[in-house]
This record gives sequence, C-alpha cells and structure tokens, in this order.
Amino acid sequence: IFSPDGDGFQDNLIIRYQLGRGDRLATMRIYDLNGQLVTTLREGFVLGREGLIRWDGVTDRGERASVGIYILMVETYSTGGADERFKIPFTLAGRL
Repeated sequence: IFSPDGDGFQDNLIIRYQLGRGDRLATMRIYDLNGQLVTTLREGFVLGREGLIRWDGVTDRGERASVGIYILMVETYSTGGADERFKIPFTLAGRL
C-alpha cells in the first residue's frame, strides 16, 4: 500500500528485488484491474543482483493514478531461455 499524496509518508511504491544472478533483462508494467496499462516503469533493462525501483503514482499520460488496486507485471528474460513472469497486486490509497 502506498499513498502518493505528498505528505512524506509512503508517497512512492517501492519495488525491491534480489536475484541470484544479475544477467537478466526485465520489463515492469503497471495495470489497473480492468487490464488497462497505466504505466511502463522499465522496459528491457538489465537487472543487477539487487535493486530498487520507485513509482510515484503518475501514469504514462502524466496524470495522477486513481485510488484503487493495481497489478505490477514483471517479465524477465535471460540469454539461457529462462523467461519468468510475476504478477504482484498492490493498492494505491488516498486520504479519508
């Protein structure tokens, strides 16, 4: 859960990763529950053994995303042919 409302508390979605090897390429996209693409965080970038990626809640159109549940889709590729996909749900919250 994160709330990009500028109050200095949990304003970014933090994606931390750790891998055994650092030779994979990855694409990370965020979709809403209707399956619509909200933003592409990274495309075809080389993953190190560990790292951190942030999302501030802004869509590819430059708009603030609505409060709701989203899916982070991570696709990784290696030269050895071991492709993987992960779907990770998360919530963008707002003030009550």
